[in-house]
Amino acid sequence: MNVIIIDDESHARENLKKRLQKIDSEICILDMVSNVSDAYISIMNHEPELIFLDIEMPGGDGFSLLAMFKSINFDVIFVTAYSEYALKAFEMMAIGYITKPIDNELLTKVYRKVKSNSSKFIDQQLISDLSNKINVLSKSKRMSIPSDKGVDIIEEDDVMMLLASDGYTKIIMKNESFIFSSKRLKYFEDSMNDSFVRMHRSTIVNTSYIQKYHKVGFIVLKNGQELPVGRKYKRNIQDLFGV
Repeated sequence: MNVIIIDDESHARENLKKRLQKIDSEICILDMVSNVSDAYISIMNHEPELIFLDIEMPGGDGFSLLAMFKSINFDVIFVTAYSEYALKAFEMMAIGYITKPIDNELLTKVYRKVKSNSSKFIDQQLISDLSNKINVLSKSKRMSIPSDKGVDIIEEDDVMMLLASDGYTKIIMKNESFIFSSKRLKYFEDSMNDSFVRMHRSTIVNTSYIQKYHKVGFIVLKNGQELPVGRKYKRNIQDLFGV
């Protein structure tokens, strides 16, 4: 079976490739790409039978990629780190998916179902319906935090700030405990709602924890901690405080 793997994380692409090759020795991995624009070109050039599509990527999500096609003449297996609540949308609509971290049993089951031609091509209406359901769920007060060990489900209100940390993201909780995510800060910036603001190239803050803003270029959190505001992001804070 001719396959393209689309995921923004290089180790995730390689890991999935190795697992698929163990499941099916005859599989042909045509290409592995990391973003929506490259994925579109690759699909047009290679005409795969199946794509494994990470939903959340920089520069556009998996749904925006599929929206580029007038008709989808290939099978799609979504790869997602969404919480159990969002996964219900996939199950209700009978759309193939695997979760991060990848479960070998589920991967084998979904892949073999596609290969046996028991699956059906999805259409744009189905993609639109699924995207809408996911968007509704993503506006909930719970956050899914992907890590190397799995996914942590946490309450949005418990997150005080997020810090860039050597290619990872450090999520600081209100009790000052922390969680490391395998995703970069940009990933969270693109998916977060208005409760959070980017104030520095290395910092995103939950606005409910901001106590003061000083025009000289820093904010004060409710715990007394002072954080610098990057020049590039100064307007974000000024708009937040109406100054």
